[in-house]
Formats: sequence, structure tokens, C-alpha cells
Amino acid sequence: WFVSATGARRYVRALLAGLLVANTTTLFAPAYTTGGERIDYGYGWMLTNVSVDNAPLMWHNGGFLGFRSAVLMVPSRNVAVVVECNCADGGALDRAAALLKQYYECCQT
Repeated sequence: WFVSATGARRYVRALLAGLLVANTTTLFAPAYTTGGERIDYGYGWMLTNVSVDNAPLMWHNGGFLGFRSAVLMVPSRNVAVVVECNCADGGALDRAAALLKQYYECCQT
């Protein structure tokens, strides 16, 4: 996606508030193959077995021509981190994970 930091913040806030999708449970639900195998991917979001504060973590990342971005969300806790980098190897996902970890270490005690 190409969006400013302000646009990314508005998008994530609206998504967490249920303003973009009426039922975020469906948005973050896993898909299944025709053979019944679970796929940890729901409507553009990677669904992980990792939990933060005993709540599931969802993420999406991407990039194009020297830009990288990542969003990590804990929807049930109304917490999200967005990182945008203007370099191909910016490590946006790793930086977002580090910021989320730091948030929980210092702000949730």
C-alpha cells in the first residue's frame, strides 16, 4: 500500500473500531482448503499462533520498489503498530514486532 503515516493510522483505527468491516471476526477468520486443511490467512491478514497478552496476533506486510510496510494488530486488545520504511531491506515487520514487544513490556505492567 502507498499511504502516509496519518492515512495508515486512520485505516487501522477504523478497522479496529469496526467502521470498515462490520464483523472483524470474519475478517480475521482462517480459511480452509477444499480438503479441510486450515490456512492461517484471512482476507489479507496472516493469522498467527503467537499470542500477545493471551490474545491472537494478526499481521500484514508488503512493499514495492524500495518501500516496505508492516502492520501488526492485536484486535481484541485494540492495539496496532504500523511501520513504513523507504528502503527495500528496511525490516518493517521486525521493527513492528519490536515496537509491539516494547509497548507490552513498558506500558502493560
